Amino acid sequence: MQSDCAKQNLYKRLAGTAVVQFRKLQRKSVEVEVEVT
Repeated sequence: MQSDCAKQNLYKRLAGTAVVQFRKLQRKSVEVEVEVT
């Protein structure tokens, strides 16, 4: 039971960091597009 809870917390943390990384990449790509045009 406790291990399942720990796994869920780990997945939530991984998902959170993945979202942050994805947003950073999106922001970088947008900045690059603005510089190119």
